[in-house]
Amino acid sequence: MDNLNSDKYFGHSFLSSNPGEKFRKGILAVFISLLLIFCFIGPFYAQEKINDKKAELKDLKQEINRLESELKAKQKKEKLSIDILENYNRQNHYLNQLISSIRSEEEEKGRQIEVNETRASDIEKEISRLKVVYAKYIVHLYKHGKGGELSSLFSSGSLNQALVRYKYLRKISLQRQQNIEELKQKQAELAGIQKRLVAERDEKRAIAEEKQLEEKSLDKKLAERKSILAGLRNDKNSLSRELELKKKAEGQIRNLISKLIEREEKRKAEERKKAEERRKALALRLEKEKKNKENAKNQTPTRESVTQRKEEVKEEKRLETEIPVEEDHTYSGMESFSSLKGHLHWPVNGGSVVRKFGENRNSKLNTITLNYGIDIKANDEAVKAVCDGVVSTVNWVPGYGSVLIITHKNSFRTVYGHLGQILVSEGAKVKAGTLIGRIGESLEGNILHFEIWNERSNQNPEVWLGRR
Repeated sequence: MDNLNSDKYFGHSFLSSNPGEKFRKGILAVFISLLLIFCFIGPFYAQEKINDKKAELKDLKQEINRLESELKAKQKKEKLSIDILENYNRQNHYLNQLISSIRSEEEEKGRQIEVNETRASDIEKEISRLKVVYAKYIVHLYKHGKGGELSSLFSSGSLNQALVRYKYLRKISLQRQQNIEELKQKQAELAGIQKRLVAERDEKRAIAEEKQLEEKSLDKKLAERKSILAGLRNDKNSLSRELELKKKAEGQIRNLISKLIEREEKRKAEERKKAEERRKALALRLEKEKKNKENAKNQTPTRESVTQRKEEVKEEKRLETEIPVEEDHTYSGMESFSSLKGHLHWPVNGGSVVRKFGENRNSKLNTITLNYGIDIKANDEAVKAVCDGVVSTVNWVPGYGSVLIITHKNSFRTVYGHLGQILVSEGAKVKAGTLIGRIGESLEGNILHFEIWNERSNQNPEVWLGRR
């Protein structure tokens, strides 16, 4: 087993000079090299994705540091104000995004490790198989020696028999050499993957530690924010300032909805364009096949040609069914939003509606405001998706803090505002009842702002939500 590089076990003293053998060895080397390249393509792209995440994390950290500096400057000038509270809210929003990005990076690294562990396991099995084959050959050599092969060749009864035996022995010799080369390559590949796994596990551990640090930072900020809230709750000016921010926030949410609609329309237009291109390509193919069939018609019809024509008609019908139908697969398999009017899940467990849809009077400030949704005061902080959908955006809106929007089937969207924690990422598909975040405490307590939109028309959520 120590002489894997040696040719002495294979009788190459009279075979290795053959040019054909060198050619085959060259082909084998090229094949194995290509195999190794393909094995490394997957991890390369996965690493590229992780590098993009790292750039995103860097930007988020810079924004958090900028806000921290701004906060310290403001705290020197004034003890408590709604602006300081908003700064904390914004920092919490970016910390949530940072944690979400780190979580995604951690999951991606986990998937990468899983792929490499599977590959390493497969290679180990293949190495074991090749070692068994090699061991059998060593046993054969021990019992019969190299002379057995030569003896078989020289004991041939005729020149033709000797030639047949020579070709057979040559084939066996080449196969053995290939097995040894493959064994060496597999061992080298396994060593590389095992080395990469050690590095990846270290990286995953570092990512997990970084996430833990950012979570501690978020907890600290939430505690500081809570103490500021306690001091602002009875401040009439702070309440008035927050009310002004919420008025502006409604306009910003409307703009966000419009941008999402435009983005969706653009995506659908691109899909329609691709579908049209596929239609044209298929139509050309059908036309070409039709001409070929018309040319065949000029021949005298026979029983075979009639049977063939029937088969062609079936094939034409099959080809016609291949024309793609305009269908949006993004929300396929999801429950229809429009069919759930009056039966939607509530976004929180328990709680009561403290501000209804439409005009609302503030008794403390003696003002009337327009609410595009409803405000729910909840005992439980958990916020859940009301219906199946896709997380379209996670954004910061002054007055409502971290806002999450989910797009549903039939061009409906739901808006969740005043979130202190966000537990899903943009692009994630969610089911009804999926935990998407937690309510952040405001001047009025744990209040979730919730809206429903159909295209650009805002709906009364209480009409859509089920009875409790």
